[in-house]
Parts: sequence; C-alpha cells; structure tokens
Amino acid sequence: MRPLHSAEGIGERVIERIPHAAWPVAQTTAAAGLAWLVAHRVLGHPQPFFAPIAAAVSLGTTDLRRTHRVVQMVIGVLLGIGVGEAVYSIAGAGALPIALAVAATMLLAVVVAAGADLLADGMMFVNQAAASAIIVVALHRQGTGSERVVDALVGGAMALLFATLLFPADPERLVARSRRALLLALCETLARTAADLEGTRSADREWTINTGERIHARLGELHAACERAREIVHIAPRRFNVRAPVLAGCARARRLDAVADRVLGLMRAAPEALAEGTLFSPSLTDALCTLAGALSSAAAGGEAAAIEQARRTQALPNMRPGSAEAVVAHLTRACARELLDALGVGG
Repeated sequence: MRPLHSAEGIGERVIERIPHAAWPVAQTTAAAGLAWLVAHRVLGHPQPFFAPIAAAVSLGTTDLRRTHRVVQMVIGVLLGIGVGEAVYSIAGAGALPIALAVAATMLLAVVVAAGADLLADGMMFVNQAAASAIIVVALHRQGTGSERVVDALVGGAMALLFATLLFPADPERLVARSRRALLLALCETLARTAADLEGTRSADREWTINTGERIHARLGELHAACERAREIVHIAPRRFNVRAPVLAGCARARRLDAVADRVLGLMRAAPEALAEGTLFSPSLTDALCTLAGALSSAAAGGEAAAIEQARRTQALPNMRPGSAEAVVAHLTRACARELLDALGVGG
C-alpha cells in the first residue's frame, strides 16, 4: 500500500475523483448561473449574490444527500436572517453585534437541529445560519432580509430542479460504485491476510489499523449511497421505474456489513495466531485466496463466478478443534456464507 500522502498516491486519488465530480460540477455551475439570472432579471434584485451561493452549496460536487442539503441550507438561511435582523434592531452593526448574532444563531441552530433528524446529520445547517446572520448584520440595508429569503428560495429551487427533476442521479450506479469500492477493499485485505499466513509477508500492525479504518469508511460510503438511492427513487419522477430493483439492491448491500465484519475478524485473528507460532495448512490459505477471488469477481460484476468461488470456500475441511486454524477456518467459511447471502443466494 502506498503512503497516504505520497505524491503518487495523491495523484491517483485526483485522477480517480475528477471523472466522478465532472457531471455534478457541471450541474452546479448551470444551477448557480440560472439562480442569478432568475433573481436578478426576473425578480429585479440588484445583487442577488445569495441565490447562486444557495444553489452551489446545495448541489456541491457529489450526488449524495442533495435534497438534505437544500433543506438544511434554506432553513439555516431563514433562521440566520431572523436572528440577524433581531440583533441589528437592538444593537446595530459592528464587531460586538456580529459576535452576538453568531453566538445566538449557532446556539439556536444546535437546539433546532437536535430536535429534527433531517438537520442533525451535518454542520451545514448550523454554519449556514451563522453565515446568514453575519451578512445580515454586516451588510444591513432596508429589505436585505426579505431579499435574502427570496434569494435562498430561488437558489434552493434551482438545486431541486437540477437534482430531482432534470438530472437525478442514477441510483443503481450510485450503489454499484460504492459496493464495488467496498468489495475491492475486502478483496485486498483477504489477499494480504493469505500472504501473511503463507509467510510471504510479515504481519504489520499499522497496516491492520489503516485497513480497518479504510473498510469502515467504505461501509459508510455504501450506506450513504443506499440512503441517497432510496431517496431518489421516491422523489425523482424519472427514477420511479427502477424503485423495486434499487430497494432490493440496497437490501442486499446492507448484508455486506456482515461480510466486512468477517473479513476484519480474519485480518485480526491471523496475525495473533502467527505471533503464537501457529503454522497454517495450505488448504486454509488456498481457501482465503479463493474467497478473495470471490470478492474480486463480485466487484467486477461476475456474480456467477463469485458464487462458485464462495461455495468452494465453504467446502474447506474442519481443522483440529480448539486450534487457531479452526478459528480462522470458521471465520473463512462464515465469510463465504455471508457473501452468498449478500449475493442473494443461500449458503
């Protein structure tokens, strides 16, 4: 594994992310420009700077949780405007009123977010409310509050237009991309574990910690993708026709949690057994390699091959009861069973 901050590693991540970000960036660019035109030309606002800001913040560079961001942004702006107007009417403008507005807005936003699940999954709501309060106090003029409310609604409407009606993300692709990333991470982990057991590589505690963090991150990304996919098929008219397969795919994707748990268990159990001087039989290391191949096949879309390899892994013979080999063999067979379940077939 390359160092996290190496120039080569950073370059690879940049090259990998640009294609995924290009289309969301194009949508955000168009929505921001259209929001300005509507607020300026149609509504007659002289400097509707918040309309394009609202659209850009709501859409961002990712397809995930866009509807949530629109709701958070609009409600946060309304809260910030209200508190900012109240503070300005009492204390005027200046450093102290701005500080008071920020403190009051953020505290109130935290209280509101604590009681609303839709607002409690990120800091956009709190931050947007504070930023709005600052602008209202610092740039106060007659009509600023009402114009900003309208601008926020225009920007949010443009974001919803692009994200929900015109160009809703492909929910099947969202889930498949995150699922593939998780399966590849699990495959790499099992391949490295098999190499450790064969003695061709030495156990590395730092690698174990970093890999565990990586797998948990991939699981989080998959859960977010499934949540966004379910949201899309319920609110985007263009995606209603794929609701059933998407919901079924998300249900299967959730079963990969159990596969990841088994792989993490194998990753931790193998070095402990090696440290105690355990020698593993070739049949066990072969089974781990076969299971890694099953994960690789599943990531590539070859489910038939993945199922065949997982079933071969389940045929691993029993090891001496109570031995470290028996523990690793049990985890290996259990992982194959969980993978078959995630692929939609019985173990």
